[in-house]
Parts: sequence; structure tokens; C-alpha cells
Amino acid sequence: MAEEQSVVYPRYKYHESHKPRVVKNAHEEHLLGDEWKDSPADFGVVTAPSVEQIFQQQTGVDMTQPEEETKQEAFQQPPEDEEGKPRRRR
Repeated sequence: MAEEQSVVYPRYKYHESHKPRVVKNAHEEHLLGDEWKDSPADFGVVTAPSVEQIFQQQTGVDMTQPEEETKQEAFQQPPEDEEGKPRRRR
């Protein structure tokens, strides 16, 4: 037997191009239409990025890829110049 999921109101609904709205009941939710979703993540918005996503934003390295060489490059120290000072990456 399938469990019924209860929906708690009031609740936020999210739209791709409108500000979030609060609906107080199922009727208000129905009136908004199918374009309104339960989470901004349904539109690709990252509200709480994972460690991997933060790392990728900061370094440009995709930690979800299995290429060990790419991951190791991200942790290598930059080469030193003639005076022994680290060179900046460009």
C-alpha cells in the first residue's frame, strides 16, 4: 500500500523568472500553475554547493572526473622564479 505524502502549508513556491511566493493552501498552489516548483534547484540554481562544486568554482578543476592527473595539477605548487619566489599562475 502506498503512503500518502502530506503537504505542509504555508510553503514557498519558486519560478524561474519571478520572486518566490508563499502559498497558504493547495488551491493557491494550483492557481500558480506548473511553472512554479518546490525548489530553486529545479531550475539549476545551486543554493548550497557541495565541496566539489566550491572547489571547481575556485580552481576550475572538476573533482567529479576520474582523471587523477587533473586533480593532482590543482594541488601542485606554482613554479619558483629566479629569486625562489612562487610565480603566479596565469
